[in-house]
Amino acid sequence: MKKASVVALCTAACLTLSACGSTPAVDTPKQAPTAAVQTPAPSPSDELEPSPTPEVTSEPPQMSMLSEENAPARAAYGAALNKLLDTGVLPDGTGDSGGYIGSIREREAMAENQFSVWDVDGDGREELILLYTTTIVAGERGFVYDWDEATGELRKQLEEFPLLTFYDNGAVMAGWSHNQGKGGSFWPYFLYQYLPESDSYQQVGAVDAWDKALGLEGYPDEVDASKTGFVYYITTEGDITWDHPVDASQYQAWLAPYLGEARELSIPYVELTAEQIQMLQTPG
Repeated sequence: MKKASVVALCTAACLTLSACGSTPAVDTPKQAPTAAVQTPAPSPSDELEPSPTPEVTSEPPQMSMLSEENAPARAAYGAALNKLLDTGVLPDGTGDSGGYIGSIREREAMAENQFSVWDVDGDGREELILLYTTTIVAGERGFVYDWDEATGELRKQLEEFPLLTFYDNGAVMAGWSHNQGKGGSFWPYFLYQYLPESDSYQQVGAVDAWDKALGLEGYPDEVDASKTGFVYYITTEGDITWDHPVDASQYQAWLAPYLGEARELSIPYVELTAEQIQMLQTPG
């Protein structure tokens, strides 16, 4: 997917989004900041940001019934997940098993990864969402795969750090693996939009922020016209820089065309186990 540019702006309703830049990844807590809400919040501390790593449920995904139409895709998704469980190789064939033999102990560890089958881009077909976290933080990845009916193969639509928040208009907020800047309670992120004509995601920008509450010298009060205690940094290409902060109102204006009134999707993730994989192809 193509990377687009980003223009810095910010949320007057005080919704704080979070995602990713190009700074080197460093170890971070497994849980990201407080989960995003779907309605505007009254203060920066309640702002919209990428949702934390989802809690695993013991229930099977609440997906549509197995049918003649979706059975081929589910068979492909199940085969790819079983390969990961058996060999340690990811669905796109990347990764090194590193001596992984699929032992009971290894499978128990592999169950810490999560997956779901859900139509996250709104094209009417289910995608496979995989959150691969049983590795070092810098190697953790979140994937969206689609099944290509013409080739019978899986096609990778998105790959980012597994801090993914999906919206019902196809947008995706991908939180960075780290938050070592000036954002404080704001978690930086990449923002993606879905392009129906190419059935792909396009990165439209990256956002970081400066939280005045950190007490760092040089906070640009003159830019913070909305008096939210946050200024934002948006880039549509290259790395985030601290040269051009924008007020929350400008940030909101930039964000509105991509999110608008979109609501966060609730994705029912489950553990990566043979039993949960089997459920993909179990009727009703």
